[in-house]
Amino acid sequence: MATVSKPASPVVDYHHSGRYDHAAFEKAFLSGFKHVPKFNAPSVPSLMSLLGKIGDDPRITDVRWTAYILATSFVESSQTVVKKTVTKDKRGRSHDHRSKVWRNFEPIEEKGHGRQFKYARPVKVKRLPDGNVSIIEYDGERWTISATTGHARSQGRHQKAGTAPDAS
Repeated sequence: MATVSKPASPVVDYHHSGRYDHAAFEKAFLSGFKHVPKFNAPSVPSLMSLLGKIGDDPRITDVRWTAYILATSFVESSQTVVKKTVTKDKRGRSHDHRSKVWRNFEPIEEKGHGRQFKYARPVKVKRLPDGNVSIIEYDGERWTISATTGHARSQGRHQKAGTAPDAS
C-alpha cells in the first residue's frame, strides 16, 4: 500500500528591512480598508509618516512586526473628533454643521492616564554595574531583572509578580 505524503508547506520569507513602497502601500490600504467603519481617508498622511518611521528603523526586520505595529496604532489611536463645516443657504446665510468623524494614526491623549490601573504607579529603576536592572515598586517590593535573560527575580520574601499591594 502506497503512503500519501503531505506536500511541504512553502517557506515564507517575512524578512524586510528598509523603506516600503509608499504609493503601493497607500493604494492597497485604501482599497482594503475603505469599508472599515473607523477608517478615515484624511488620516492616510499620518499613516504614511508612521510607515516611513518604521522603514527607517533598522531593528524592524519582519513584515509581521510592521503589521502588528500598524494594527495596534490603528486601534489605539482611533477616536472620533467633531468636524465643523459651514454652508450657505440660497439666501446667503451661513449655517454651521457639526459631525463626528473618525481620526486615526494621530497622537492622542491617554484617557485617565491609566490611573485606575496599577501600571500608573511610579517605580524606581536603576541600572546595576553588571548590566542587570533593579526595580523598586511603589509598594516597596524589590526586583532584579537579568540583562541576559530578562527574567525577574524577587529580592524580598513573599513577593509574587502581579499581586496587589494590599493582597495578603
